[in-house]
Amino acid sequence: MSETAEPKFHPVILGPDIGTYALARSFNDEWGMKPTVIAAMELGPIANSSILDPHIYDREQLPDPNTSDPNVAALLQLTPQIKAEHPGKQLLLIANTDGKIWEILNHREALEKDYVFALPDAETISTTNDKGHFAELARKYGLAVPPTLEIRLDDGVESIMASLEESGFSYPLVLKPCYAFDYEMLKWEGKRKVYMVDNQEQMEHHLRTLIKKTAGVESARRFVIQPRIDGNDTHNLLITAYVDRTGAVTMLSSAHVLIEDHAPSALGNPAAMITEPYPELYQQVERFLTGIGWHGFANFDLKVDKNTGIVYFFEINPRIGRSCYYNTLSGLNPMPVTVDDIIEGRTGQKRYMQKSALYTIIPLRLLYSYVDDHLVAQIKRLKGRVGHPLLNPNERHFSLRSLKRELYVRLALLNHYRKYRRNYPVSAFRAQGAESYDTTPLRGPITGTEQ
Repeated sequence: MSETAEPKFHPVILGPDIGTYALARSFNDEWGMKPTVIAAMELGPIANSSILDPHIYDREQLPDPNTSDPNVAALLQLTPQIKAEHPGKQLLLIANTDGKIWEILNHREALEKDYVFALPDAETISTTNDKGHFAELARKYGLAVPPTLEIRLDDGVESIMASLEESGFSYPLVLKPCYAFDYEMLKWEGKRKVYMVDNQEQMEHHLRTLIKKTAGVESARRFVIQPRIDGNDTHNLLITAYVDRTGAVTMLSSAHVLIEDHAPSALGNPAAMITEPYPELYQQVERFLTGIGWHGFANFDLKVDKNTGIVYFFEINPRIGRSCYYNTLSGLNPMPVTVDDIIEGRTGQKRYMQKSALYTIIPLRLLYSYVDDHLVAQIKRLKGRVGHPLLNPNERHFSLRSLKRELYVRLALLNHYRKYRRNYPVSAFRAQGAESYDTTPLRGPITGTEQ
């Protein structure tokens, strides 16, 4: 915990999920403060917590209960109360999902009267968040991206399949929305974040379903099709960066993904990672972010092709990411980075991770079933440097509230056995190829802070 004078700011976080808790814990770890959390419900990750201050709103009590931006509507309604609770403090606003980022951008002018936050402009986020446009932009700055075919559902199944045949792509393929935000707002049984397509019959089935279910939502009717990059989850990497208001990249951190979440609605979210530096990839990320005029946190998903060794960039997210606590575990708490920029006005110092650590939200015994002996040995060498964002010693008190929270976290851990058995059994992992990727060719030394 920082030994400096009492902070002159107070953080306000939107949302009730594990990403929100990870942000709150990072603030609490550094300054001992209790961030304000704005949410429509008190979900398990934030429930009964002693390190944050939840403000739960009732949508029916908002000025417009049907608003598409309920979190910001509630925030604006609660702002006088928050200011009264924290007099004289600058209010630092942060969110950790695409939807809530867009809510902030939609009301930027109104929010900037009372809050400070680090985000690019709406045009930059709109361009980079669009998977079709991102592929073009990434190539411009020298990032490798998978071959990409952009399609429009309005063209119909027959026309799309003809374009796919002309592309020369062969199965298996990946089908995903160009613009995730509006697509995420749609709900139906069997909906997936990303569609893994093994043959023509599956592709035609998914296209027909999507044409029907996205009708009337124009921004959710553009998709991209890409060849599926060969390799199991251990071929995935994550890079997190921060760009300050002067355009300088002041934080770079990364991790080797060991296994992802395989639930349909959460596919692709890292469930376990080892923090490692990738200096050559950092150079590419820095060139890209400075070139497009970014500000704030950015989160990149990458995958190494098992057959060629090429590292492909899949997307950039305009937020730090739900698994952001991996940074703090590596000795690089990202919250002081943004505070230095938008609260203190300090710029220029670049920070890197200080140690290798294991981030995991699943039990170690389950994790060992999805990695080879080489990675098991690497994990065991990290004994004492293993962390789960919700397993927080600062939450352990002699109280019923603390006991309820501990019970929730332990049951959530055990529930992963059921989830993986249903969504990604060990047999599926072995069929995909059980050999784990060795990141040695990409890794560099752990350098800490660059002066």
